[in-house]
Amino acid sequence: PFPLNKKKEKNEGNTANFFSLNSLTILNSKEQITSLLLAGGVIHFSVIRKLATACTSDEECLDLLNQLGVLVQGCWTYRSALKRANNKLYTTARDWMSLKGM
Repeated sequence: PFPLNKKKEKNEGNTANFFSLNSLTILNSKEQITSLLLAGGVIHFSVIRKLATACTSDEECLDLLNQLGVLVQGCWTYRSALKRANNKLYTTARDWMSLKGM
């Protein structure tokens, strides 16, 4: 996935992930979806479809989302394995809780 820049927000002092929307245009469709899921946390399909310009169809976009994300109450979020591939218990528990709506 595209490396995200870490910047400090002035008001809250928290570190947040930011990336340029223009930088998405140089990525392939899988990298675009991965970057959007990781940066967005929870994101609507319509937003993903609008920003993932490398996807040529809704079907391609949905196929990638099914591989990389989890649909939770009408929005997409990243599969835990994208961030913590080495911790199988964490990824299974997080994905299960996401599906249960906890």
